[in-house]
Amino acid sequence: MKNNLAHKQKEILSGSFLIGTSGSGIFIKAMYLDHSSRLDHTLNGSFTVSQPRQGYVDDIICYVFTEEQFHNWMKRCFESNSYYINPTETVFKTGQVKEGNFRLPVIGNGIVYFVLDNRYSTYTSKQVSLALFEEWTEQDVPPNIHTTVPPEDESLKNEFERLIADSKESLKIISPYVDMTVINKLLQKKSKGVIIQIILRNDPEIKGLAKDGLIQIQSQFPESYRIHPDVHSRILIRDNFEALISSADLTQKSLQGQFNLGITVSDPDLIKKTTDYFDTLWLKSRNPNIKK
Repeated sequence: MKNNLAHKQKEILSGSFLIGTSGSGIFIKAMYLDHSSRLDHTLNGSFTVSQPRQGYVDDIICYVFTEEQFHNWMKRCFESNSYYINPTETVFKTGQVKEGNFRLPVIGNGIVYFVLDNRYSTYTSKQVSLALFEEWTEQDVPPNIHTTVPPEDESLKNEFERLIADSKESLKIISPYVDMTVINKLLQKKSKGVIIQIILRNDPEIKGLAKDGLIQIQSQFPESYRIHPDVHSRILIRDNFEALISSADLTQKSLQGQFNLGITVSDPDLIKKTTDYFDTLWLKSRNPNIKK
C-alpha cells in the first residue's frame, strides 16, 4: 500500500486580547509541540495591535522562548526582585511594533512560550488580535480499527491507554459509564496539567463498579464532568488532534469482557467535526455542582 505525505495544520490560539500596562502588561501562552514523525514542522504566528485610546501609540513587543530560555528569564526576575527585567535569550523577538508575524522551525518535542510584552507602556492598554498555529508534513496514516475479542484481543483497551498516555494538553471524553480502569490514569494526567472534560450518563439504576466510577469522577473531577441522560456516544479526543470513536465504555467489562470495536482518526476535518460534536454536547449537559 502506498503511503502519501499529507500537509497538516493545528490551531493553537486565535482571538483578540486586551493586554494591560506596567506590572499587568504581559501575555504568556505556553505550548507543548509534539515533533514526532513530523517533517517541515513550523510554529507560525501573527498579531496586530489596535489602540483603544485615541492619540496613543499602538505597539507591543513579541517574544518566543524555549522552555530553558523562559525559565532563565524568570529566574533573573526573581533573583533581582524586579518584574521589569528584559530577556537576554530568545528564539524570536521584535521591537515595539504595531504588527508582526513569524514562521519558526520546530526541531524537537518540548514547551515553547509565546509572550506579548506591554510593560514599558505606563498609561495605555493594548488590544491585540492574535493567531498561533502549527504546520507540518507527515505520513498520511489511514483510520485504524481496534477491537476487543475476549479473552485474547485487547487492542481497543491498548489504544485507549495509548491516547491517554500521549495526551499533553487536553482529553475530551464521552462515555456513559467509567470505572477505576481509566480514572487512575486520568488523575495522573490531571496532575501534569492536562485539561480533562468528561461527559457521562447519570443512570438512576447505575450500580457496581460503574457507580463507584461515577462517585470518583464527582469527587476527583468536581468541575470537569457533566452528565446527560441521553448520552450514548463513546469518544476520546486527545489534544484536539486524534480521536478514538468506539462502542466501548471506559470500563473493564467493556474493554476486556465484551465484543467491542473502535476506530482512531486524525484527519483534521474529522477531528474538527468530532470536537464540535463534543462541545455541543458539553453545552447541552449539566454539572450538578455548578449553579447557574
